[in-house]
Amino acid sequence: MHSTTTDIPSEVLTTLSVIADEAHHVNVVKANKHWSGMYKKLKAYEQKHGHCDIRKTFPLDRLLYSWIINQRNQKSELSEEQIKLLDEINFVWVHKPNQQVRMSTMKNIFEEQWNDFYEQLKAYKEEKSETHPQLAAWVGKQRRDYKDSNLTVRQIKDMEDLDFAWCPRAQQWNKTGSLGKWCSLQRAKKSALTPEQIGLLNDLAFVWEPYKEKWNAKYQQLKEFKVQNGHCNVPPQAASQFPGLKVWVEKQRKRKRAKAISQEQIDLLDEIGFNWESTKAQWNDMFKKLQEYKEKVCSANPILGRWMKRQRNERSKLSEERKNLLTQIGFDFNAPKKSPASLPFQAGKVSSPAQEGNNLSPSKYSPHDLLQMCQREIRAVREENQSLLKDKKRMLEQCKRLHARNQRQAAEIDDKEMEIKRLKKALRIMTKNA
Repeated sequence: MHSTTTDIPSEVLTTLSVIADEAHHVNVVKANKHWSGMYKKLKAYEQKHGHCDIRKTFPLDRLLYSWIINQRNQKSELSEEQIKLLDEINFVWVHKPNQQVRMSTMKNIFEEQWNDFYEQLKAYKEEKSETHPQLAAWVGKQRRDYKDSNLTVRQIKDMEDLDFAWCPRAQQWNKTGSLGKWCSLQRAKKSALTPEQIGLLNDLAFVWEPYKEKWNAKYQQLKEFKVQNGHCNVPPQAASQFPGLKVWVEKQRKRKRAKAISQEQIDLLDEIGFNWESTKAQWNDMFKKLQEYKEKVCSANPILGRWMKRQRNERSKLSEERKNLLTQIGFDFNAPKKSPASLPFQAGKVSSPAQEGNNLSPSKYSPHDLLQMCQREIRAVREENQSLLKDKKRMLEQCKRLHARNQRQAAEIDDKEMEIKRLKKALRIMTKNA
C-alpha cells in the first residue's frame, strides 16, 4: 500500500491566497482607472454642452455612450463615492425613451452635434486629424440632407466654405488622376454619362472604340500590302515595312475560329481576298515557289527543300487535290530523301532543256540564301541554349524543393526522438514510484 497525500500544505494555501488577493487588487485598480477616465470624459461633455444626455443618434463617443448605459444598469454595484461624483454633474439615472423633450432643447442638441462634427471635418481637411466611421456616416447624411433640402442656409454656407463636394462623383469626373484608367472608365460607362459630358469628350475627338481604330489602321496596312504583293499572305520578311502585320493577320484567323470577330470586319477582309486558312495559304505559297524553281525563275533554298521533303514524308496525309497539283508539275514523290544529287522532278516529265539538272541541293547558294541559313543556325543555337537554361533552372528548383522536404523530414524525426525520450523518462519515473 502506498499512501497518497490529498491534503494541500498550509504554506501552499497561504501563497495561493496572497496571489489571489494581489490579482483582485490589480483588477480593482484597473477598473477604477477605467471608471475615472470615462468619468472625466463625461464631465468634460457636461461642461461643454450643459447636460449628460448623450443620444444614441450620432453619439460623439460610442464607448462613452455604452459606459453611461452600464452605470444606469449597474447602479447597485457602484460605490457611494462614484454615485456622488455622478450626481454632482446631474447624471440622469433613469432614462425614459418616451419622455417629452422640448423642441428647443432637441434643436440645441442636434445643432451642437452638427457643430461638433463640422469641427472634426474641418480638422480633417486641414490634416490635423484622421477620419473615423462616425464622421464618414455624418458626411453621407449631409449629402442626403442637402439633396432633400433639410439643411439650413448657414449649414450649407459653412460646408461650402470647406469646398465640400455635394456630389463627389461629379467632382471626380473633372479630375485627371490616372488618365488611362479614367478614359477606360468613360468608355465602359458611356451610358451613364450625361449628354454634357459626352459632348465635352466629343469636342476633344475622344476615341470611344480604340480597338476599332487600331483594327482599321492595320486593315489599311494589309490593303497596302495587297496592292504591292497581290495577296494577303504576309511573310515574316515583311516585318520591316509592315511591323506587326503578320501577327495581326494570324490573330484575325484565330478570332474568326473563336467567333470573336464582327461580321463587318469579316466582310471588309473578304473584299480584299483575305485567306482565312493560314496553312492552305502557306502551302499554296510554297507550291508557287516550287513552280518558279522548276522554271528557273528563282534559285533553290533550304526552306523549299525541307518543304519538298515534308511532302514526300507526308504523302499519305496529302489531299488528292494537292497530290494532283504536285504530279502535274512532275514532282517525284519517290526521290531519295538524303541524296544530294536527287532530282525533285521525274526525268521523263522534264519539258525543256533548261530544267535538266535541276535538283534540291545545288552546289552553290546565293549570298542571301547563305545569310538566311546562318541566321537560322544562330536562332537554333539560341533556342537550344534557352532550353538548356530552362532545364537547369527547373532542376535547381526541384533540388531546392527536395532539400526543403528533407529538412522538414529531419525536423519531424528530431521531434519524434525528443517525444520518445520524454515518454521513456516519464515511464522510468512511474516505474520508480510504483
